[in-house]
Amino acid sequence: ICPGRFVPVKGQIFLIEAWPAVLKRFPETKLCLPGAGPDEQKLKQRCQELGIDTHVDFPGWLPREETLTRIGNARIMAVPSDGSQEGFGLVVAEAMALGVPLLCSDIPVFREVAGDTAGYFPVGEVQCLADDIIRILEQPEQARLKAEAGRERVCRLFDQRNMVAAYLALYDQLLE
Repeated sequence: ICPGRFVPVKGQIFLIEAWPAVLKRFPETKLCLPGAGPDEQKLKQRCQELGIDTHVDFPGWLPREETLTRIGNARIMAVPSDGSQEGFGLVVAEAMALGVPLLCSDIPVFREVAGDTAGYFPVGEVQCLADDIIRILEQPEQARLKAEAGRERVCRLFDQRNMVAAYLALYDQLLE
């Protein structure tokens, strides 16, 4: 799954370009792209050109709860953003909280949020992205362990009480 706005910076095109290689190894695998945006028709057209349109689901913009349910049921959450507009990576933290194996573009904000609990690939490197998806699908137990570490990390670092305490400590330090 890869939810988000359909705009170039979110990188869904890289995932679509990687999908034929994934299908060669796992022919029954489906890609779910919940969302909407100006690039939707372009993305759908590229799926048709690659002959993968029956393996890619565009359910449209979904309510938050339904999106979270779909993320929670996914075998992998991919976040192929180019990093130019990512301020935090909320969707990364949400996938971590749901215990879903995570694969992200290698950008600083995603490393800050996920640490070593996610897989990373160079921005725009379609073959690396495909290889990493295949590796996660081939090694589900390793993916599950990493996802569980992600859940523990997000609960520890982004718990509301812990975040408030960290901000207060920072403010105290700056005021001294």
